[in-house]
Amino acid sequence: MLTHGYTILGVLWPWKYPEMKIPCIFRDNAFLDNKEVYVCEFVEQNIPDNLKIIPDGSHQYSRRGNLKNNIDVTGVIFNKCNLTKVPQGLPRIFPNMKIFSIWNSSLKNVSRNDLAEDKNIEKIGFCSNEIEYLPGDLFEEFYNLEEVSFSGNKLTIIEPNESFKDFHIQIDDQKLPVHKILLAAQSPTFAEILKNNPDVENLNLVDIPVDIFEKILHFLYTDEFPHKETNFFDLFAAAGKLKMEALKDFAAEKIISMINKENAMDILKLSNKYEHKKLKLEAFLKIKKDHPKIDFKDDWIKDVDTVINIIKGYKTKEEAIRKAKEAIEKAEEEFKKIVIKSEKFAN
Repeated sequence: MLTHGYTILGVLWPWKYPEMKIPCIFRDNAFLDNKEVYVCEFVEQNIPDNLKIIPDGSHQYSRRGNLKNNIDVTGVIFNKCNLTKVPQGLPRIFPNMKIFSIWNSSLKNVSRNDLAEDKNIEKIGFCSNEIEYLPGDLFEEFYNLEEVSFSGNKLTIIEPNESFKDFHIQIDDQKLPVHKILLAAQSPTFAEILKNNPDVENLNLVDIPVDIFEKILHFLYTDEFPHKETNFFDLFAAAGKLKMEALKDFAAEKIISMINKENAMDILKLSNKYEHKKLKLEAFLKIKKDHPKIDFKDDWIKDVDTVINIIKGYKTKEEAIRKAKEAIEKAEEEFKKIVIKSEKFAN
């Protein structure tokens, strides 16, 4: 069914777009954070531009036996659809819509006007499309936005044309343009800074190497983890400072594979500082294994300083024993030389 709307002063207003029924599936879905939500999903559909969608599908029953309706829908997904623009009017159909995803659907661009009605959205995922640029004002007034993902697109991470970005990170002599909303959505540290300083346009970072932050930007825009040529200790520390848990977990797994006798103590300190339980446990177990003569207690892991002091004391004791042994061996050698000389003299 196609119904034409109204054109006012030559502009087709969003709430007056033509309407068309599009087949869809209503279902419960384990979405982000494994939280179950009731979604409306459009799969492999042709979605014409400037179209107001009328969902054509059967609602499910709740566990209590009540038939659900559009008010119950909190997530809308377009999967493998043929579309070039963001569909309009969805919040008017689904007033409690909090999650909006467009996957594998050839979407080429997105503008502020495309999302004008979606400002109550909490999670947006426009992934595996063909988007190249994100306007700097894309998410202005999106006060509830918590998570954003544009992984699998053709985004230029650092675009020379800074009009596509609305914020700058300064590290040493390098100025990196970025979208403020992506920083805030992915990092609680940045979110707090930007919340307290809403008009700030530049931020100077002094404790994160520029090459590490460039990899973090790559992750922010693509959800793809940095390649292997990375100092994962620096990446872990930076992710810890910015409170980016997914990136911190990724770096921790890489560090776990590199734990040895020489670095286990430093890793224990690092994991304790940035509160990563798995990395801390692996470092603790490695230290315990490498020092079988020490009667380790399981609760020592709660007090890293205790472990450090005990290992230092043990190493000091070992060093003293080693030096004593060396002194004895040296004395024995000297004694042998004296005996040999004495025997020669006697003969």
